[in-house]
Amino acid sequence: MLADNIEDTAEDITNSTPPNTELDMQISNAINNYNIPSDIINDNPYISLLFQDDNDDYNETDEIIRDEQVMEELFLEHNLDDTVSNNCDLVDNNNDATTMKLSQFEEVMNGTNNAKFFCQQHLYRNGGIRGIIQRANDGSFSTPDITNIASEEETGFMFIALDNMLGKTPTEREMYLQTIPSLLALTKGYKDCVKIEIPTDIKSANRLVLSSKHSSFANLPCEEPFEIDGHVCISASDKLNTILAKGTDLAYWHDHNGQTNFEGFNGTPIGRELFDYAKNNLVNGSVERTCFGYVMTWSDAFQPRWSRQRDKSIWLYVMRVCAPPGHSTSEDHTFCLAIGSSKLSHDKVVEHYQKEIEKFVYGVRRYDGKVKAIVNTSFVHAVYLADTPERNAILHLLNGGLYGKRSGHATKIDPKGLPSCDRCFWVAVDIAHHMSSPLSIDEQPTRWVCNRCCQWNHFTNSTAKNCDATEGTDCPIICSQESGLIMPHGRTIGISHILCVKQTFPWLIQGVKVAYYEHSQGKWPYQKTVKAYLAALGVNEGIIKRVIAAAKRYKEGEDVSEDEYIPMLWKLKCDIEMFIEASMHLLGHGIMGSIIDLTEAVFKENNIWTNFVSFANPILKEVAACRLSWCKIQTLPKKKWLAEDEFGFCRLMMSLYGRYIEEKKLDVRFQGMALGAALTALKQLLCSCQVMISLLMCKKEVSLEKIDVHIKIFLDCCHRFCGEYYGSTVTEFWFSKINFVSLLNLTEQISKYGHIGLTWEGVFERFIQIVKPTLQTARMNTSSLKRKMILIQKQSNMRYIRDALFPEMKKEKANRYQGGVRFYPSKDDILSCIANGLPVSCFYNKRIKDRVMVAYSVGRDMFKYVRLVYDIQSANSCGLCYAKFTLDAVQSDTKYHKSKLASAGKVDDIATQFCLLLPYQSSSTFASMFSLVTHEWLVLCVHGNITDAMLCKVLFDKDKE
Repeated sequence: MLADNIEDTAEDITNSTPPNTELDMQISNAINNYNIPSDIINDNPYISLLFQDDNDDYNETDEIIRDEQVMEELFLEHNLDDTVSNNCDLVDNNNDATTMKLSQFEEVMNGTNNAKFFCQQHLYRNGGIRGIIQRANDGSFSTPDITNIASEEETGFMFIALDNMLGKTPTEREMYLQTIPSLLALTKGYKDCVKIEIPTDIKSANRLVLSSKHSSFANLPCEEPFEIDGHVCISASDKLNTILAKGTDLAYWHDHNGQTNFEGFNGTPIGRELFDYAKNNLVNGSVERTCFGYVMTWSDAFQPRWSRQRDKSIWLYVMRVCAPPGHSTSEDHTFCLAIGSSKLSHDKVVEHYQKEIEKFVYGVRRYDGKVKAIVNTSFVHAVYLADTPERNAILHLLNGGLYGKRSGHATKIDPKGLPSCDRCFWVAVDIAHHMSSPLSIDEQPTRWVCNRCCQWNHFTNSTAKNCDATEGTDCPIICSQESGLIMPHGRTIGISHILCVKQTFPWLIQGVKVAYYEHSQGKWPYQKTVKAYLAALGVNEGIIKRVIAAAKRYKEGEDVSEDEYIPMLWKLKCDIEMFIEASMHLLGHGIMGSIIDLTEAVFKENNIWTNFVSFANPILKEVAACRLSWCKIQTLPKKKWLAEDEFGFCRLMMSLYGRYIEEKKLDVRFQGMALGAALTALKQLLCSCQVMISLLMCKKEVSLEKIDVHIKIFLDCCHRFCGEYYGSTVTEFWFSKINFVSLLNLTEQISKYGHIGLTWEGVFERFIQIVKPTLQTARMNTSSLKRKMILIQKQSNMRYIRDALFPEMKKEKANRYQGGVRFYPSKDDILSCIANGLPVSCFYNKRIKDRVMVAYSVGRDMFKYVRLVYDIQSANSCGLCYAKFTLDAVQSDTKYHKSKLASAGKVDDIATQFCLLLPYQSSSTFASMFSLVTHEWLVLCVHGNITDAMLCKVLFDKDKE
């Protein structure tokens, strides 16, 4: 027996070892750290030798005693394991870390491999992958002894081998395998200490690592895929089990210890409402000992490669689990649940997950690797994110069209009556100016109901909203009295005008049932009547066809179920409001993309587009050279821009357009022409767009009233420019797009869901880049997609294993500089940029008034900075406030580590904001005039403060109109 051999050897060593008080103290401390019971110490005195670091009689026998495997066998012999030393504060006393068995994991996790992996992970450091490596070596799915695992050194080597060969071509694998024998030859005596087989050729690599049914890769934890209507899916509950078992840090409202958290999304009105809903609907377990969290979902299609886009577009359904603040780009919280061809109907997939996630609220027991115990959990479905076309397809609503131009509302848009009249526009501008003037003592102007316009309010009492009369249309004029069905409000018989109604699932169901009944009973015999009524509800063509087809079958004597024409999603326990506006698509691709396209069209019509591109691109290239993580940009013209490029351009928009218009004197050049007459309106449009997006994106708290008024001013500017440049005979550009009027939804959405950054779909869009390399070779059949789904899940788990095996790599990655500022090569380079009127990357600290700092490198890891002082000049018709920046008389010579600029705004950060200085040149000589924008969408204002963006009073001056 191993212990007997150790005891004989230990006795010889102990007899020859002189007394050493310091050594005894070291041994005692080490034994206490391992929590070894005293009775075992008394029965086995040789244990103390395992902790001796300074034994003068150290010999080969000591190597045997110190070996980790010996320690492991010793602990196992006495029913101990290394988790004893963790001293976990356990949730469930029945699930003590030292007594949890494989059967307990199998009760709360699906899949033997998954249960075994996390059971061994629970018992030993990196035990999950160590067990897999050992089973691959044994050539068995299971071993009778759960404690049979490989050493960490062996595991690390084999995992690196898997990492290096996975996804490689056969030739690349052969080249890698050829290096292993040479490497092992340099490691003398490795055969004496390595107890597993090392792959040295492709056959052994396939058997041990890659493709054999017993290989390491085959036994990695993975959720079992299944098929739904041509899509490959995995269970959302199984994925949650894996997420928790990994010990992922989650932002619960309430954890198992009763600790509450209302930061970020948790503290929003909808967050608190959902928390109360979860507590009130908990069935299994007690509220006090339950972890309450939420999930968000997202879906969209993308092209994995540019060739044959229509045939190969793939649809993803992705889930994100309550990520804590600071984890917006974390891969540990976002996972793919379903993949399929974008051509397929996704209804059944969405319905499946809605039903599955609904059940999470009742309480489910799951193993939590963070606390090393089984805990009770309750999750609610907080948000479903999708861009406008995707969302409307899921909800079976119109995407544009006569009654579908405002998301979530059934209404016809009147391009004349909905915008503000001239008087109401200037009242709104006065209100915006008042809100942006901290020193103003005047009373804020107020709005009133105007019968000449709706002021962008679909629910106003103004008579201007009565634009959609029913007389003379195909709208129904009679209905059945005996059906018992009540027609939905706003769509009853006898109304003179069809008014705006905010859609809800019950309202839609009510209206579709009425249309089906009346058509099937012959009261509305003509299809055009049914189509007109259903279109006024805002449902899409697919629902209209279903209703007509179902009524026809009923007339032919067939039995018809309402499920044939009412989508199942409408009847589930979810609110249509959870399908919120996807802000990145709405503001980036939708608004900014359209504004850039508009200016390009206008400039091309006036033959100045090429000249503008030549003017703007050097500035854009200089900003791109700064490689700022918060201001990514590409050059014009706009081709294949991402949303982040459009937002980066938005930050520079007024500096580029405003400077160009001023420097090229377009007002003089185009005097008497359409562009000359509309030039002020164009600058107002651009300025209001930048201010609106800045206020929406700004993390600083901005009042809902301020957001609302600036959204409406921007929409008014779009309307006013169209009138002045194109005239009344041309359809206004914003009228044909769904994104512009849908901006009106944001105020209410923010009031419930908080700042748009809390529900930013960019974190989901980023996930595409993770799975895209895997899906590039996917074929549109379920067998191929199943293999890809398994690979995606296993690659995710490999990231988790890699971080655990090699924590120093994860730490190094986390500490990398994130690109908040540019480190210039030298002080002279900074002075050259300023002198030549180039954009300058800098930062400021709110404790140092009227100063900004520009960093330059000193060696590889250190930096110093040049301090600039600024003096406000004034705002001008470019739409921005400019100041003169000069060298401060007092300069610092202190060196800082570059990691000090890894973030901004935290208590210990030396930077409050990362900034860009954007030059302004009004004559041939550059006078060091710059405007300033920050990473949190703040700007330099006329008062000298760096604060939220505001409309330029020089541009928005009623007296100059």
